[in-house]
Amino acid sequence: MFSVTLQEYRQAIISAVWMVFLSIIPPDFVRIGALLVGGVICLCNVAHAMRPQVLMEKLQLRLLILEGKLRDTVDSGIIHQSDTNFTAQIERNIGR
Repeated sequence: MFSVTLQEYRQAIISAVWMVFLSIIPPDFVRIGALLVGGVICLCNVAHAMRPQVLMEKLQLRLLILEGKLRDTVDSGIIHQSDTNFTAQIERNIGR
């Protein structure tokens, strides 16, 4: 009626081994281990929570650098030689 795969057998065996292993260890050690693992998980989440702010600062810096390069390109006339209308549009967008 039910089809059990080899992967499901493997997972059941692993779960049973963990249950036997944890039943041998004194409960206080299991609780301490659970608290330590939970603490590590919380610390990892806090570290990742600060990461978007750092990424946003890097993105702002890269955009400023690209804007400077674009202004230099416009000033040197490279873009002007290729398309005058495009240059005027870029200058309007930059706010010159």
